[in-house]
Amino acid sequence: MDRPRGVSVYYRQAKEKPSPLSAEFDRAYFERLVAAPEVRKLSAKAALATEQNIRTIREFQRRYERALAVLGGYEAALRGVLDENEDHLFYLLTVRFGQRVYGAYLAWAEEALALLAERNEETGA
Repeated sequence: MDRPRGVSVYYRQAKEKPSPLSAEFDRAYFERLVAAPEVRKLSAKAALATEQNIRTIREFQRRYERALAVLGGYEAALRGVLDENEDHLFYLLTVRFGQRVYGAYLAWAEEALALLAERNEETGA
């Protein structure tokens, strides 16, 4: 099956499968899930955790990508008014700190997704 460029197969599967917190994730679904040959070699916890972790990390990424874009707007605005008030420099420094922290969050998310994908390849999940 073709997938749009940049969309991870793991991400797509996480979006298509029911959340363990949803009504669709009932005992029958769980039993079908753990009975699958490719899942038998995984613990049920590992199979469920990987799917849920991918979904959670992708949402985490989206949230901090949006926040980083907002901080970029703040940075641009503050750079344009640095001479108007000495406090603006300190606001800018706070924004830059936030950008670095959020950038680190996003780098971690990419690393985590890569490790989960690697684990899935190794286990055949």
